[in-house]
Order: sequence, then structure tokens, then C-alpha cells
Amino acid sequence: MGKQDAWFGYDWEVHGESARFLVDTSYQEPPAGYETLLYIAAAPADPEAAAFSPREERRLRAVERKLLRALRGALYVGDIDMAALRQYYFYVSGAEAAVAAAETLEAKEKALRLTSGTAEEPDWLTYHALLMPDAAKYQTELNRDAIAKLKKHGDGLSTVRRLTFFVGFPTEQTRLMFQEKARFAGFAIGNPQFKPELELPHVLPVFALSSLEKPAVDKLTTNAIRVAEPFGGALLRWSTPVVPRRSPLA
Repeated sequence: MGKQDAWFGYDWEVHGESARFLVDTSYQEPPAGYETLLYIAAAPADPEAAAFSPREERRLRAVERKLLRALRGALYVGDIDMAALRQYYFYVSGAEAAVAAAETLEAKEKALRLTSGTAEEPDWLTYHALLMPDAAKYQTELNRDAIAKLKKHGDGLSTVRRLTFFVGFPTEQTRLMFQEKARFAGFAIGNPQFKPELELPHVLPVFALSSLEKPAVDKLTTNAIRVAEPFGGALLRWSTPVVPRRSPLA
């Protein structure tokens, strides 16, 4: 896999606000010597602004280029993009020089508000716990692909219909334990299936009513995954009938 292929983007929330995460997934272990996290935040000039203006968006791209040049020796591992905030994350060796470079950029920048900080992270906690996608985060991009395919086949997307989530477990007991929790989490329960060819052979379909608007689907898949995880379960896939745009239900 090439370096470019290692970058992965996904939608998530930060303190209830929609955000787009981008992360370089190529680091299995922290490289030797890069034990300091340097984070840099860019925000609109007006502290009350709800979003970057078009002019500020253009300026942000220029600031990004300057930042990457100034921190050429650092490891750029990802960023988080929100309506009125962009946060960049680097791991550095020789923190003093990197901090000085970041502070120089802050002092010179007038169109945006730049702030930076550091944290000692030999274990790369921010990278692994915040930026790297877990199963629920990764699923949001699978959702994007699935929704795009349904739209291509004429689905109206906004129509509420039944979604089926197939969740697999290692044993019948763990499946039964999940079943009770899933009911309390708002899912309707289907008939269990045993699929011996699967790694998680005890499969339970659960159902929910939803449109195919991506935030709604993301919320449901995240809910299913989070409820299943304590029991060793995993979301295998989800499905729904196509509801054509011209359908009486649309």
C-alpha cells in the first residue's frame, strides 16, 4: 500500500458538532524519537463566527502549505475539520524547533487565528484514541459507499424504511446477552441464525426505521456496534430495500 493510500477520511462528531477526520493510518507503532505531539488549531478571525468565510477557506489552504513546509521534519498524522475550526496533528523530534516554527507562523498570520500546543506522548495516545478509526468510525465510510450504490439504483434516500443490521457473535450466550441490550437500545429483534462458516457464527438480525440520510445511518450503525462490542460481537453488514424516488412512499 502506498503512502497516499494510507490516508483515510471519515465523518464523526466532536462535542456534538459534525467533523471530518483525516488520518494517516500507516503507523503501526510510534517511530523512535517522535514522542511529542504538536497540535495547531486554525479558526476564523472573528471569535463569534459560526464558520470560515470563503476568503478564510482560501487562506486556510495557504496556511496549510506553509505549515507543512515549516514542519518538514515532523510527522503529519492527521487533522480534524469543523465549520469554524481546523486542527492539525504532528509528532515531532526536537520539540523546541518545531514549537518555534509554529509560533512564528502564529505571529505572522493575520487573516486567521492560529494557536498551538504540545504534549508528551511516547505512546501516541491522540493518534490511536482520537484520530485512528475504530470499527464504528470505519463503518461510516462503508455507509457512504452503500448509500451511494442505493442512490445509483434509484433510491429516494429520504424515505423512512426498515433497515436490517446483521450482528455476529462468538457464542449463543453472547448473542442472547446482546439481544436484551439491543432491545433497550431501540432495535427490534429478528430470528437468530447460525452460520458455521463465519468467524462470528451466531448472527442476530436487528431492525430500525430510518431514512438513508447518512447521519441517520451512521448513528444506527454506531449504536449497533457499541452495544455489540462488550459481548465480542461485530456488525457484519446492513441491508434495506430500495425505495424508488417515484414510489408512493417517497
